[in-house]
Amino acid sequence: MPSENIQRIMKKWTGDDAVQLETLQFEGYGPHGVAIIVDCITDSRNRTSQEMKHCFSKHNGSVAVPGSVLWMFDRCGKVFVSAETAGTPFFEEHAINAGAQDIRQEENGAIVITKPDELYQIKKHLEDNGIAVERAEFDYEPKNVIVISDQEQKKQIEDLLEALDDNEDVQELYSNVEFAE
Repeated sequence: MPSENIQRIMKKWTGDDAVQLETLQFEGYGPHGVAIIVDCITDSRNRTSQEMKHCFSKHNGSVAVPGSVLWMFDRCGKVFVSAETAGTPFFEEHAINAGAQDIRQEENGAIVITKPDELYQIKKHLEDNGIAVERAEFDYEPKNVIVISDQEQKKQIEDLLEALDDNEDVQELYSNVEFAE
């Protein structure tokens, strides 16, 4: 690549004309009434908005007005703990003392559910007490889950979720769908 191109790219992202990134959140409905929240980071609000509308409509969904889907989810924090650490005698006691709202044991570890504004404090409390934290993140938990067992319906919903996820501006996807085995 010629050095002029490299310099131009570097100036675009760091110079006086640096691209301004912004976060956007889209709410929508997919096939069969599945509620979806899409978090994006973009340098072009208009382009991303059009891409989201196109993606939803192409896959039998629709972008909804702000607030019409968000109410179906609770914002929370999640602290992921490995199976070895989750099996220690005082793990749950430390999580409860730290202020955890819920603890979900899974085969590959445990998830500590927190209030969003307490995520960092609970993560730090666990680490300070010898609990190895794999990661901590914010999440949206659906209040009600739609269970899909039909294979054709599953394929339609998966196609939409994959298409959204393939968009370079999409950072996170949340939905209220659960696929039955």
